[in-house]
Amino acid sequence: MIRIFILKMYRKKNILVISGHDPTGGAGIIADTETAIGKKIRVLSILSCITAQNSSKVISVKSVPSGYISKCYELIRSEFKIDGIKIGLLPSISISKEVQKILSKKENKNIPIIFDPIFNSGSNYKFLSRNTKKYIIENILKKVDLITPNREEFIEIKEQFNINKSSRLKHILVTNYDIQNKYIYLKLINTKNRLELIYKIKKSRKEFRGTGCTFSTKLTCELINTNNIETSIKRSLLYMSKLVKISDYKGDSQFYLDRNI
Repeated sequence: MIRIFILKMYRKKNILVISGHDPTGGAGIIADTETAIGKKIRVLSILSCITAQNSSKVISVKSVPSGYISKCYELIRSEFKIDGIKIGLLPSISISKEVQKILSKKENKNIPIIFDPIFNSGSNYKFLSRNTKKYIIENILKKVDLITPNREEFIEIKEQFNINKSSRLKHILVTNYDIQNKYIYLKLINTKNRLELIYKIKKSRKEFRGTGCTFSTKLTCELINTNNIETSIKRSLLYMSKLVKISDYKGDSQFYLDRNI
């Protein structure tokens, strides 16, 4: 008897990243792509804006043309299945509205959607107008599963957003909830039952560029693969610890992460 064995072909999973461009590659869509590729997940990307910046300062931010994000999404969806979405800088209300429509589509109902809100740069450049920030807080947050604000962003979100009104938001992970001695503490808040968990990562003496977007993208990739928030956070923190340890390339004011591990 001749037995025929059919090897099952496993489809590589896809992450859709919607984010801005940092010309130095330290943050934004380049950092997102490097992080996801390192996790062996295929990257589908849509640019939200272009910026003029380096490790010392931000000079300008310019949104992509109206309708660009929607067109890109439809073209991507016509060929590929999306297994998770990570959102970074949304520079305007019009861009936010296009992203909001994408998040509302039924095909994105059961995939992990993570939003890393970016309000200001490390040099305190204000990326968003007050009205844009208000629109994002009142509308985008309701369409995602997890947000990863820093402490300052979390304070602003708390002041403007009633978490109980959220139809989808399950978790808030405050990425620098507290800093004490040698550690940075993160707080995970379950918006449904108010359960809180604390995580920590060793603080580096170096100041790194793009840690927020790198961490949130890694977290999205882990959620795509595990669908477990606690496991995903632990693995992502371990990844960040390794990156910080091996990375020593420096711009004028910040170090750059070497994501090739």
